[in-house]
Amino acid sequence: MIAPLAQERPAAPAPLPTRSGAGNAHSRKAALAIAWLGQSVEAAVFRGAARVGGWASSGAVATVSDFEAVLGDMLAALEFKGTDTLLLLEHEQFIHRVESAPSFSEAAARSYLQARVARHERECGEPVWCAQRTVSARQDASFMLHLLPTAFFDHLNQVLASRGLTLSRVYPLIVPLQYEVDAVAGAADEPVLVAAEMSGVTTILVGRSGGRLTFARTIRASWADEPVRVGVEVNRSLLYAKQQLGIVVRKVRLFGADAGVEAVRARCSEGREIAAADPHPLDWLQSIAGLAPHDPLNLVAGHLRRNRRRRLLRAGVAAALWLGLASMAVSAWSDGLARRAGAQSFAALRSREVALRADLDRLTRRREAMERDRKFISEATGLRMPPVPERALGYLAAMLPKSARLAEFKVAWDPSESRWAFHAAGTIEGDEDDAHAALDQVQQQLERSPLRAHFNETPRVLAALPVPPDSPSLFGFNMGGTFFED
Repeated sequence: MIAPLAQERPAAPAPLPTRSGAGNAHSRKAALAIAWLGQSVEAAVFRGAARVGGWASSGAVATVSDFEAVLGDMLAALEFKGTDTLLLLEHEQFIHRVESAPSFSEAAARSYLQARVARHERECGEPVWCAQRTVSARQDASFMLHLLPTAFFDHLNQVLASRGLTLSRVYPLIVPLQYEVDAVAGAADEPVLVAAEMSGVTTILVGRSGGRLTFARTIRASWADEPVRVGVEVNRSLLYAKQQLGIVVRKVRLFGADAGVEAVRARCSEGREIAAADPHPLDWLQSIAGLAPHDPLNLVAGHLRRNRRRRLLRAGVAAALWLGLASMAVSAWSDGLARRAGAQSFAALRSREVALRADLDRLTRRREAMERDRKFISEATGLRMPPVPERALGYLAAMLPKSARLAEFKVAWDPSESRWAFHAAGTIEGDEDDAHAALDQVQQQLERSPLRAHFNETPRVLAALPVPPDSPSLFGFNMGGTFFED
């Protein structure tokens, strides 16, 4: 799982962070907050900044099975009816490790941390994790890795899910202790050491106001049974901050048994302001109750996002499969309908087979007869002579002057020339010049008429005929040619 790198967080007064409040929709709904620190479990219900009730386990809770055994009593005592659950965890399976990463780019630091987590996964199994940037006077690019076995988280999540609860947030104890740093440092930008012990597990951190963590470590040490060791470890942390990080810590805040507090004062009180108080897990829960699930220090934010993407992917694949099956079913149904329609059409055609074959034979005979008629018409059209100019005589008679009489008119087909030849003969009264002029006019009109006449190159024959005395002169004419000449 790839979790986002935690950046420097804004300052917030204890016990509530600035992220909670009326503007945060997440902080206004009821949430079950559980603090499982060492072998003790405490819980409360929060609605926004308001805490409703409180509960604490009476015995040691070391394993998930022990947690499951007390979960029923917790829910009954708090009367919680919601689902949203957050967990403040400090457990022996929870690993916190400082890693120095390349400082020249965020991408290089991320790649380095991913490689370290991958190595941890090969050695110890898959973890859920987040990375928290640490700062110091040297400005080293270092991170605090918080790693929890995925198997432990899944088992715990299954236990909560069986009761209808959704575990959306898991925070290490370091997160609320950073707000204790803010409370001690106040407006002054000076380093503070905070140490807290719960059921034999001691968490020590050094940081500045505004959530700027310098370093943190977790040890197994009971302040009541091993006060000397507690004093030694706190003193070692102060020396490490001074010698390795160049930070001189003047203020110390302790949460634990009196014996451990006295041991710390005996070893570390020189020039330092040391204050002590009893651990208060419910107040620590209240300081983180308003943090949203996408907070970078939520250990399981990336894990839940990855599971959500997997669920969406599975849902998408399932939807695609169902759509494919539905499409196949619709296609098969459509094919079935088409086959049935085709079978019905074929059956209808089979029932009309005799009538259809009779129609086919009748149409075939009709087509053959039409082909024969078309062939005959084509042959007849190709063999017949061009149409005879039916009105040729009328044209010629209309063109002759009143003094002319047509005695002979012939039109004959000339097969050698493939054209119509004509011959006209008659008489015309008047003198010779008028006769020639009248015949010239007739010839020109015939040439320009639709008959497109063409006269022979031989001259027209014009001869004087005998007439009685005192009668007008009479001439006979004879002319010929062809029709429809281009």
